[in-house]
Amino acid sequence: MATKPAKTVNQAKRPQRELIALKDEPRYQVPRDDPGWFAQYMREYTDGLRQTLERMQERIEQLEGHRGNPEIQADLSMLGNAIKDVKDPALKDVQNVVTVKFLVANALVKNAQGEYVLNGTLNANGQVITNMGRSRFSFDPQTTAEILALILATLTTNPPTTVRAGDTPVVGVETKGARGDHRHGVSTGDAADLVAIQAGDTSAGGSSLDLPRADHRHGVSTTPAGTLSTIQAGDGAEEGTSQTLPRGDHQHPVETGVDGDLSRIDSGDAAGAGTSTRIPRADHQHPVNTEGGGSLSTIQAGDTADAGVATTLPRGDHQHPVSTAVVGEIAAVADTAAAGAATSIPRGDHVHRGVNYDEGTFTITGTGFTVNPTGTARWEKHRNLVLLFLPTLTGTSNAATFTLTALPAAIQPTQTSWPVVRLTNNGTDAYGLLRLNSGSTTIDVFATAGAGVFTGAGTKTLYPCVVAYALL
Repeated sequence: MATKPAKTVNQAKRPQRELIALKDEPRYQVPRDDPGWFAQYMREYTDGLRQTLERMQERIEQLEGHRGNPEIQADLSMLGNAIKDVKDPALKDVQNVVTVKFLVANALVKNAQGEYVLNGTLNANGQVITNMGRSRFSFDPQTTAEILALILATLTTNPPTTVRAGDTPVVGVETKGARGDHRHGVSTGDAADLVAIQAGDTSAGGSSLDLPRADHRHGVSTTPAGTLSTIQAGDGAEEGTSQTLPRGDHQHPVETGVDGDLSRIDSGDAAGAGTSTRIPRADHQHPVNTEGGGSLSTIQAGDTADAGVATTLPRGDHQHPVSTAVVGEIAAVADTAAAGAATSIPRGDHVHRGVNYDEGTFTITGTGFTVNPTGTARWEKHRNLVLLFLPTLTGTSNAATFTLTALPAAIQPTQTSWPVVRLTNNGTDAYGLLRLNSGSTTIDVFATAGAGVFTGAGTKTLYPCVVAYALL
């Protein structure tokens, strides 16, 4: 055996603070609220403790040959586990030196209370180690700092990886652990990354590596007003090709008809679907081709039913003209019935003249004047009796004669007669005579009852009178 160097007092005292921690120094507390984390922590703690003890062993070996009883300057709590004074011949190189032998393989176990306690033998070579009934170890500040440094050395300083879409599970190659409060970054998409929702979109897994936030929102491609299709009559169903989506309150323009588009309703119109693409409004009105007053047919006696060919429609208050008979068309009462051939219709208050009744008017002219006077004469014929109504005829005389002309043939006298009349001759009133000549249309006027002639000057007048004569 090699000769051991002599020991000095200083050498005997130097290891005391390195070997055992001081009592009441700050302890390293192990949290117990997470058993899983605690087990991981204790494994790391054990590794650090083993390294510390190895350094202590190395220090003891440096102090070989020391003789004496170094004092333990603090109590070491082992929570009721046995601590033996071992004098192992195998430890002859470290006789009389405080030796700590820690069996790592079974260092800590979990008791019924869920606490991890020391399970093994701690060899202190006869030195006093007191069991304080506690579940934690105490070390001096220097040793505590070393242990913490060792524990921190087992933690990685690399930043956590960023979680991205499409990541696959990876065991990893990092040999160091992460802190309990570490946090991974998450690659989230921004507004520019979110695709707009369009009509006709199909499902797609996408290729972005960014993840959307819980309150993300996609833009929706909405249809502007100018691109909404116009609804037209006859439109067919069509899915469309636009990629924009209409809003819930969108409105399509509707192509409605204008005044010029609405067809005119004519009589005899046939049904027609039409070809216009415009749609009429609910209150639209078609023009109706109504009958003008001059187009309505005149109702005549003997009219037959006729559908007509006019394309116009009569108004509800239209009136047809009715061909009514005039006085001259109403026949005299006859002894036998006759339907007649007239197309005129008599009025409700019409009156037929009697049997063999006839009447009429004519223009009568006086001669023997500087200007021959005229007037309207009227006549009636009752069977063979004629009543002749003569008007006033007056003027300046230029002849001794005075005649009345244009007597109708229907009332020409069949014999000569001399009725008396009142007249004026050269400004003097007097009674004179008319001579109705048989078979003649001329009546002669005489100035006196004795058939005297007129003066060829002055005023000559025939006053109104009624002349009756018989046609025998």
